[in-house]
Amino acid sequence: MIMIIIIPSSTISTTNTPLLSSVPPKAKGRRARDTARPISGLDVSALLGAPRTEPITRDSAIPAFRRTLAANNDTDAVADAARQMAAVICGLVTDSLGDALYARAVETLAAMRDELIVIDQPRPFNAFARDFRMRLRSGEFGGDRRDFWIMMKRARLGLVTKMECDASSVTAEEAEEFYKTG
Repeated sequence: MIMIIIIPSSTISTTNTPLLSSVPPKAKGRRARDTARPISGLDVSALLGAPRTEPITRDSAIPAFRRTLAANNDTDAVADAARQMAAVICGLVTDSLGDALYARAVETLAAMRDELIVIDQPRPFNAFARDFRMRLRSGEFGGDRRDFWIMMKRARLGLVTKMECDASSVTAEEAEEFYKTG
């Protein structure tokens, strides 16, 4: 479907002023999460009390992780949430019969990586990824799990680099080497 727009000649400017404005550069760093605001203007969070942090379990790992990060920007709380997510991922890989739970583990791993990039705290993920790779190689997750490592590589769920997050200290070369040595 082609749409033709006819502009009256009276609206066209004869001066050299551009009709389009320039696009601002892409913002880096923390993205503010959009929160729903009630029409009444009441502070609902104050009415409900302090946000409670729930344990991150296998049943609802991704939503619980996101809620925990939204409630706490404290480095210790983020590190604790990342440890809980790491335990869920390791449990999924260990308890998987063949590759039955691998897709869920990859999805959880991707959510953990993405959320930690959004809040500019890639260190917990990078530490987990290095440890996880070593544990996979040693057979700690119930035998040979190289097929899970291949899924991780295909999904590009390796170390968070400086290009992805300014707070990271990992170079692109280190990230590529991480994939090769797995």
